[in-house]
Amino acid sequence: MNAESLDLLDSTFDVVCGTAISYHLDLSRALPGIARVLRPGGTAVFWEPLGHNPIIRLYRALTPTMRTPDEHPLRVADLRFAQRYFGEVRTTSFHLLSLAAVPLRRWRIFGRVFDALEGLDAAVFRTFPY
Repeated sequence: MNAESLDLLDSTFDVVCGTAISYHLDLSRALPGIARVLRPGGTAVFWEPLGHNPIIRLYRALTPTMRTPDEHPLRVADLRFAQRYFGEVRTTSFHLLSLAAVPLRRWRIFGRVFDALEGLDAAVFRTFPY
């Protein structure tokens, strides 16, 4: 089914969820449909890459052939746009510094480096939420 044109009845779902999908969509077409199919008080939950992570921006710049033409990591403006349809938009951040360990993923040290950077991420997110 086309996520930008949902062929579903209004107020059908308590929860709409997705993983790494909305950053491929035209949000001006997808979000109204998602809001429409949610029941009053329903929740939309998405796990998406955010475009304001400097490490992800660098990684994306260095690996352009690993992208599809429609990809656009969500930015603060996209989250504000979503507020038009859902009222409240909450984010939880993951993997800021820990992404720097990705090039080591085939080495035995990866787990220790990743865990250490995840600990730093937790401290950063506590200190600077969002």
